[in-house]
Amino acid sequence: MSDIGSASTPNWSGEDACSPVQAPYTVLMIRQFVVSFVVLASMRCATDGAPHFEHLDECPNPITESMSWRLVQGSVVEVISARTFRLRADSGEVLTVSIANVGEPVDTEAIGMLKRMIDGKRMSVMFNKADQNGEITGEVHEEKAGDIARQLLRAGAATFVAAPAYTLSDYSECLHRIAEREAKAEGVGVWRRR
Repeated sequence: MSDIGSASTPNWSGEDACSPVQAPYTVLMIRQFVVSFVVLASMRCATDGAPHFEHLDECPNPITESMSWRLVQGSVVEVISARTFRLRADSGEVLTVSIANVGEPVDTEAIGMLKRMIDGKRMSVMFNKADQNGEITGEVHEEKAGDIARQLLRAGAATFVAAPAYTLSDYSECLHRIAEREAKAEGVGVWRRR
């Protein structure tokens, strides 16, 4: 017999109900609001309250994109490679996270740069779903550094690799492509002219 006052969210991911990505509807809605706020804050909204989005001349308007992201937050416990790290989620679970759009080859300083940017710091990871091994690939933000992939690509620490569909927003992927293009033009990191 079901309890009339209780509500549950369907488990679309196939993971068990104790998973850090499974939560009651109200918590999910609050997280959606937080995700939206983090994205807008990282894009440095204009002071008049109207959001300012860079590169709208070549990138899709993020306001018109309709995606439902999951959010996991926690602290980085280990940097594994130039694009992968382990995150201790607020739930206590340790997750393996890959940064979307960061590929190879990487600059010799890429791992060191990533460690300086995120090691021991609190991260927000927006993703669509975990893979069959429970690993997630998504857009990673740190409060001060902002979009981590964009920073790595702009510094030439790594090269751009297209992410599978629905891994992150089309707008973010476009900004990542532009960051790589700018690094190439300046000849920094992996794009150094030898």
